[in-house]
Amino acid sequence: MGNVAIVTTVKPSIFLLALFCFILSGCAANNRDVSEVANQLRHNLPIETALTKLEAIKVDKRSSAQHELNLGYLQLVSGDYQNAITNFEKAKQTMTSLQAISISENLASATVNETFRNYSGWPTDQVLVHGMMAMAYLLNNDLNGARVEVLQADVQMNKLAETDQTQGQLAFVRYLAGVIYELNDEYDSSLISYRMAFNILTTRKETIPAPLQQSLIDLTSRVGLADESKDYQKQFSRGLSKHYTNKQFVFAFDGVVTQMQQAKSTLWWDIDDVYLSVALPKFPRNNYVEYPFYIHSEEGEIVTQSIESIEKRAREDLQARMPAISAMALARAGAKFQTVKELNKKDNVLGAFANILTIMSEVADLRHWSLLPSSIQIAISYETTATLQLSSRYGQQFIDAANGQQIEQVQEIEIYPLESTLTNNTTTDNSTSDNQLSAEESLEEAISRNHITESMTAKSRALHENILKVSPTTMKKTRTNIAKINNSTNKNAVVLLSSLTNKIHIASF
Repeated sequence: MGNVAIVTTVKPSIFLLALFCFILSGCAANNRDVSEVANQLRHNLPIETALTKLEAIKVDKRSSAQHELNLGYLQLVSGDYQNAITNFEKAKQTMTSLQAISISENLASATVNETFRNYSGWPTDQVLVHGMMAMAYLLNNDLNGARVEVLQADVQMNKLAETDQTQGQLAFVRYLAGVIYELNDEYDSSLISYRMAFNILTTRKETIPAPLQQSLIDLTSRVGLADESKDYQKQFSRGLSKHYTNKQFVFAFDGVVTQMQQAKSTLWWDIDDVYLSVALPKFPRNNYVEYPFYIHSEEGEIVTQSIESIEKRAREDLQARMPAISAMALARAGAKFQTVKELNKKDNVLGAFANILTIMSEVADLRHWSLLPSSIQIAISYETTATLQLSSRYGQQFIDAANGQQIEQVQEIEIYPLESTLTNNTTTDNSTSDNQLSAEESLEEAISRNHITESMTAKSRALHENILKVSPTTMKKTRTNIAKINNSTNKNAVVLLSSLTNKIHIASF
């Protein structure tokens, strides 16, 4: 009997020690650090500084895939393609190896919290890593490497579709595959990929962006499917594009996806007929305002259009996982409740201490690919003149497409300051309102001085006014990004723009 008493005393002690060690481990601190970098990026933190901060974060093995995904994305949009490919490849291998979940980590997540589970990526992550890696290969002028990645993405999406027809199905990746096949003169495969992108957007009842519409019309005609091309022309109310030597595929990454937060909730525990407190992940309200990019040419103005809302995909992934997350959280809370109840029978002080530890150890798993853009936008230009002008709000420079080098830096526009009156007060001071109006007029004048078209000015003003309605913070300096692409080499081009940097990345094929 003495041995039995020792065993029953030691087991709770080991459990409490494990909880205490977890509290000191700083697992939750890693997520806070990453979220802080994401929030700072929204407020014009230089991407070089963001990379330095991200690299300095100490990450445990369980979260290594998340870290590699975030690091790879920042390296991609900053132009460090080779290191981006390296980190994406590491993340791919880690997520693949974690598909077979171990019994030990299931036990830990069931008894302590979900952060003890290895991060294997959400469905969107598992597919998008191939898309981002393909983009890195493209910009590194490696068309074959990009082709391999979209083939792997196809395998992953088909695998996910076996259990859910919507999870992990990304129109952006299908469209990117179509672009890659088209650049490689594989027009049949390209058309198939464009059709798949169209089907995904149609299923979701989302708008079909004009570049995808035009590609479907043009390629069906090119491969001899005249009737299908005519059907698309009628459906989209647009005709065949003119034949141009040059075709510029523009991709734009805007914003930073909203960060998850922890929410305390109560769930009913049937065994003991009590409500138990649990910690669950949630996304706060989506306040993202999409900013388009503009292409100006002799043909007129082209505006980038969204093909993938990462904000929506992230929320859909979480929603699909919530039943399992909630069930595990309730089971975990019930196990902790039973432990505390048993300890209280033996020692009230020990029971109280155990109760505090169980509450403190209940932490929601907030890990996701947290530095992704809020939206991915596309455009196509068929410009034949010497230059193509790209504009947005993020900085200015001129780029030579032949060698991808910056040849001239243009001074940024600065608007200081825009004091917001959207505070907790219900009244608004008239003088402050005048300041807002003056700042808005200054913004319009600055845009006009930089030869932005009238339609762009109107759209920029509308977006600016929307921000004033939803954002209670001081507005930072407003910048306009202009790049001129030299098309004299008669080559197709892939262009990447990002709201995180004023660099414009171009690869010619």
